[in-house]
Amino acid sequence: MTSQFLAIYYLNDLDHYIKEKLRCKYYVRYMDDFIILDTNKEKLKEIFKILEIEINKLDLKVNPKSNIKNLKNGINFLGYKYIVRNKFNIKYKSKTLYKIRHRLKLYEKYDLLKYYKSYSSYYGYLNKLNVQERNFKMKAAEKYEYYKNDNNNCIVFIKEGSSYKTYNDDAIIIWNLFNYKWNKESIVFSVNYSNKVLDELKKQDIGYLIVQDNQIYVDGNKEIYDLYRKISIINYDKYNKKCELHSLLDNIIDSNINLYDDIKLYFDSIKDGEVNEK
Repeated sequence: MTSQFLAIYYLNDLDHYIKEKLRCKYYVRYMDDFIILDTNKEKLKEIFKILEIEINKLDLKVNPKSNIKNLKNGINFLGYKYIVRNKFNIKYKSKTLYKIRHRLKLYEKYDLLKYYKSYSSYYGYLNKLNVQERNFKMKAAEKYEYYKNDNNNCIVFIKEGSSYKTYNDDAIIIWNLFNYKWNKESIVFSVNYSNKVLDELKKQDIGYLIVQDNQIYVDGNKEIYDLYRKISIINYDKYNKKCELHSLLDNIIDSNINLYDDIKLYFDSIKDGEVNEK
């Protein structure tokens, strides 16, 4: 913060000189960048000459880029370009936009969570300029993968609003324990059922991580987690195969009800250990 403090302190007398001696009504300064607005160009030229002298007294020099410009053509100040024609427009300098996009690409490649946090922050900064799409929220599945990489031995839950979500093998464990319906990608259950789920996980000594504003981590037995994961995957595979057979039988019976007796006879022979090849 020393740069900000020193700039405020060092140029404080110049602020008073511009406002009180030169009587500049529209004066804006941030650090060592400042602008003076006026409708009289000749007056601004005179002020410019006087300020060059005053700034030299402080052992400072006016930046060669400093100039008197017409707002119709636009002026650059603090990364923005301001243009006043029929209306007031604010645009970003292309160099600034390049830096932002370059930084976001690096974050997206190396640190997804930081990417979304930065994207969200930049959106608030850019939304007035209509140069950024409102698409900065990290998806629950992406957030799950991000935290799961460092938490392979516990169930990761992503809390969104009034629901909990989990994915992949963790979802299969929850399905096996509670028979919750899922869409072969994730399991979602209401906060109202969370106590039941979390209490059972603690009882079975299965660790979990809840990702929300404040992360909640409950440690558990890694070997028990692995055991439940293996058992749940086996049961889920068995469940899928049964569903596949049910679907197949439904289609066969629907197409020809007369095949029922033959099919039943075949299954009875399997049950008895003697396959009827008919």
